[in-house]
Amino acid sequence: RLYDLPPKLEKHLLNLFNGYRRKGVDFKLDHYYHKGFESWIPLHEYLSEDYQRSTVSFVKKWVEEVRSPEIIKALEVATETFKED
Repeated sequence: RLYDLPPKLEKHLLNLFNGYRRKGVDFKLDHYYHKGFESWIPLHEYLSEDYQRSTVSFVKKWVEEVRSPEIIKALEVATETFKED
């Protein structure tokens, strides 16, 4: 973010450091994005809470935690109510 690089260039630059440990960090950090991550999302957005809360794994976990018969029934009613014929 400091250099305001286009997302594609920023990701390419950060990927050059993959496999190298960062000095001064007290945990293992040898990459910025998880392996196989192909999108050109700027690192500051990728690390943001908003982005992390929009991932499939987060939504799946949230649904499993809050799922109840009442919510399932409400979703079924909403689906029927807004169903296009």
